[in-house]
Amino acid sequence: MNTPKADDHVTVLKGCPVFAGVSQQWLNKLAANCVFATHEPGELVVSHQDRTDDVFVMLSGVARVIIYSAGGRAVNFGRIRRDQVFGEFAAIDGFARSAAVEAVERCQTFRMTPACLWELIDAEPAFRRWMLRHLAGVARTLTARIFEFSTLPVGSRVQAELLRLVRQAGNGSGEAAGVLILPTHAEIAERISTHREAVARELSRLSGMGVVERRGKALLVKDVGRLEQMIRDANSE
Repeated sequence: MNTPKADDHVTVLKGCPVFAGVSQQWLNKLAANCVFATHEPGELVVSHQDRTDDVFVMLSGVARVIIYSAGGRAVNFGRIRRDQVFGEFAAIDGFARSAAVEAVERCQTFRMTPACLWELIDAEPAFRRWMLRHLAGVARTLTARIFEFSTLPVGSRVQAELLRLVRQAGNGSGEAAGVLILPTHAEIAERISTHREAVARELSRLSGMGVVERRGKALLVKDVGRLEQMIRDANSE
């Protein structure tokens, strides 16, 4: 996707849920003063611990949030997709970046300065409410993941990550949840602090139980209700 022309910028922002309810005056100001950019696969959009502080909105494509240890071990925090915000922590508190963001596919982003972010928060109640809900969602997700790391065995952590992917895809729950285009086994392993072989074993086991079904590079989650119950059972133990 090419970077939009200047006269298309307002239209792009209007179509983004992040800016739903934002006044036309502010949409015009954002389109005129902020930066639209394209990032190729493998490109670092932001680097871990760097001192940049702009906040980004993903307009198209997919990126991953990741930190590499000094020994080269990857810790993967998940993926950023269309209409999601990232970089807001540094923009809000002024500290170094808490993680790197790396393009997985060709991405288009919208970027604004911390000063612009704060002005928008002060001026636009709809955006302020959106940002508060977004930050609450980040806190809830991190709380859930810490709990999983502390209490669940590896197989159950794989199940929890699958369930998280289903919910992010908006597939609901029930017997036919829909098809997921999965990250690689290695990427899932990075997210839940294990190795790819453990992920492959658990997916194979779930397939044998009829909970999931492989479809080429995709996965059909056939019974989300059962997946949820398995996680509840593991928590109760």
